[in-house]
Amino acid sequence: MSTSSQSLAELRTGFVDPGQGSRPMMRWWWFGPDVARADIERDLQTMRDVGIGGVELAVVYPLTEHTDRFMSDGFLANVRFAADHAASLGMRFDITLGSGWSFGGPDVSPDNAARRLWWERREIGVDEFVFDWRPGWPGDELVAVYIGDGSLQEPPLEYTMVPSTGGSTRIPRGLGPRVVLIATARRTGQQVKRAAAGAEGPVFDHYSLSAVREHIAAVCDPLLDSVDAERVGSVFCDSLEAYAADWTPRVLEEFRRRRGYDALPLLPHLHTRAAAGEELRADYYLTLTELYEENFVSPLQQWAHGRGVPFRIQGYGEPPAGISSFRHADLFEGEGWGWKELTQSRWATSAAHLYDRRVVSSEIWTWVHSPSFRATPLDLRGELHEHALLGVNHFIGHGWPCTPLEDDDQESPSLGRMLYASGALDARNPWWPAMPALMRYTHRLAWIMRQGAPAVDVALYAGTRAAYATMFSDAESSLNLWQSSKDVIGDALPTALREAGYDFDAWDDDASRTAAERYPAVVLPDVRVIPDATLDELRGALAAGRTVIAIGRSAALLPEARAAVDPAEAVRLLDESIGRPLATVGHQPDLGITRRQVGATELFLLANTGATRIDTAVLPRTRAASAELWSLLDGAVRPVRDPQQGIAITLEPYEAVILVTGGDESDSIRPGEGDPTSRGGATLEMPEWEVSFPGADTRSVTVPHRWEDTPERAAFSGTARYTRTVDIPQGSPLLGDHTVLDFGDVVPDVAGDDEAQGIRGRSFRVSVRPPVGEVAEVRVNGEVVGVVWGTPYRLPVGAHLRVGSNTLEIEIANTNGNRMAHDPRIVADAEGTRRWYGRRFTMQDFDRAGDRVASGLLAVPVLRASAP
Repeated sequence: MSTSSQSLAELRTGFVDPGQGSRPMMRWWWFGPDVARADIERDLQTMRDVGIGGVELAVVYPLTEHTDRFMSDGFLANVRFAADHAASLGMRFDITLGSGWSFGGPDVSPDNAARRLWWERREIGVDEFVFDWRPGWPGDELVAVYIGDGSLQEPPLEYTMVPSTGGSTRIPRGLGPRVVLIATARRTGQQVKRAAAGAEGPVFDHYSLSAVREHIAAVCDPLLDSVDAERVGSVFCDSLEAYAADWTPRVLEEFRRRRGYDALPLLPHLHTRAAAGEELRADYYLTLTELYEENFVSPLQQWAHGRGVPFRIQGYGEPPAGISSFRHADLFEGEGWGWKELTQSRWATSAAHLYDRRVVSSEIWTWVHSPSFRATPLDLRGELHEHALLGVNHFIGHGWPCTPLEDDDQESPSLGRMLYASGALDARNPWWPAMPALMRYTHRLAWIMRQGAPAVDVALYAGTRAAYATMFSDAESSLNLWQSSKDVIGDALPTALREAGYDFDAWDDDASRTAAERYPAVVLPDVRVIPDATLDELRGALAAGRTVIAIGRSAALLPEARAAVDPAEAVRLLDESIGRPLATVGHQPDLGITRRQVGATELFLLANTGATRIDTAVLPRTRAASAELWSLLDGAVRPVRDPQQGIAITLEPYEAVILVTGGDESDSIRPGEGDPTSRGGATLEMPEWEVSFPGADTRSVTVPHRWEDTPERAAFSGTARYTRTVDIPQGSPLLGDHTVLDFGDVVPDVAGDDEAQGIRGRSFRVSVRPPVGEVAEVRVNGEVVGVVWGTPYRLPVGAHLRVGSNTLEIEIANTNGNRMAHDPRIVADAEGTRRWYGRRFTMQDFDRAGDRVASGLLAVPVLRASAP
């Protein structure tokens, strides 16, 4: 555990050898659930061997004709076996409290199924109109009937409720065309998505305590009855996806009790776009948020505590969960990359900072380089940085498909099981030799991001009333408070703050006191409404000497604040009032910065999030006599000369470093001579190599050598070995310790930004072409030197070279993209499950498995001696 009294030397030691608790985890997909205990043992052992610290069990749709069933005795016995085996390996074991998305299943009673308001509009004329309401679907209940002057083309400006008796409604004669609006409470009909066998059924009502208790009895209790509590790291609720569920039977009664007036006559405001309905919408959706917190999150947390385990949640989506809704759980989790945006990850980290949770996790690599098996280690590292820049310090990979070993005697074995989308991050990837290094990198980053406390300068207002007012019951994602808040704030303001080097936490009205008291500066986006209680807290912040900046209409709501017309002026005002925590030479829009404070020591994560090299200098706001740059790759420390004069920073694309300033100067390391990453000195280009593929003769090639240019290699996924000898004479500069094997620089290459180019949802991929496709394991004179898997594509080899003849071997491994692109069985086998279980999923982007693949040695390797 970190403390403010940690010395620089202690931090340095921990960075080199981090504690076990910050190891990354994997979401572990069980398909069916059809799992064998031998595969459970193999998966867990393989994960542990590469540095993965735990698993999050997720049970999804079946892929085999014969499978066990969710919550069967056999399934629960396998869960216990997996938990016991994980414990024997020293691994954490978390359990998802259901199958698929969102919670529900066969035990959901009709009264506890999710509901929504269903609106029907009918145009009528001037004559009296009488009709009898009849349910359109089982379970339908008439809420109310309304009438308004106008037509479907010229909608009414307001509606009046018409009394109904026993479902019969009489509408009196009017003066012109009118619109009848009928509100029906209807079950959403949503079934659990991607459900396992035996988990099929409706999504339950997330506002209903009886529905939650029903789920606890049917699923949660039996799961924890099967596993000892000390074996469980946490129980987990994935993202909220109860679509369009904006009704629960007691909502009008609860609304009247909480808000003090009757919503029923005003309900059409949930359906129409009239500005006059903003108050009703804000109050109605606030009521839903409160019911979600009180009847879903809190009861699950209380139940988990009663079972002796913490409750972890991805608290965003539908129902309308707020930032402060997280406080009713124990562990907060986000997902989604985008360090300049208000992502779901920022939603979670903001809550963690506001409510003093030291660790906040993120579901990472959800859509990385779709389709499955196309992700490279550099893709994974690039997205990793994005999450860390958002404040995440525990990483849960998405994910690891539990797949049986194929029979080695098969002439052409299947690639095996994979999720319909997302990365498949297991040992079937040809680039697997890089996984231990990637996991050490991830582990080290998580550890350093847990030290001390987050040092965030700006509290960015995400006012719930302004967001609620934009919600409408017939709009897509109408209940998603995170999305509505993001839309209200826009992307320009978060982008301007982050590109200027200011980090921010979002806050809502429930956290107004914390935001006003804790942050040096508060920024109010351009909104039309801020509650009086929040304004009072902001006035208190101003009286205490804190900076409050109001943009656009917010300035009229708080005239005492410093007014800004746009995000650029807001940044200028921040520069005047608090100053940037780390000033840079020139505008560096791709340089992501986040900061933590450990006593007098400041820790900065600096990450190049773009496709071109960054050469700049930085100057911390808090001047320090000493500074060091710490490598996330190997924990190496490089002291900085004269940090008060500026600190030179060079970052290759998608490279990151930790800048450490301050602390006890006696703990600092003095600068030495030379830089082992410099490009000066003697060089030896090596274009000629011998290459051998499995089962093929060795042949001579000239580099660049791209496998796909040879027709018989276009479908090959695996490894090939490049070999050559190098003669080094006595006295050659290449015999120095700082000699590196330099594979070359990456080349910018637009990754694309829409589904037409294979970028589905938030699918991350780096926008560069590397000199190696994709990783290189290097041996010098028969000794393994290391694995190169990302920028900079260089490896120190000088200590392994000798006078005379030297043998260099480079084993290149690519992705499974080649294999998938030429194997129609992958999609066909997945689609075959439709015959047994219907269409529970659709394989995504597999027609793009071979897009832009490039395997092999793609640039001329160079032996390079660094200049002193």
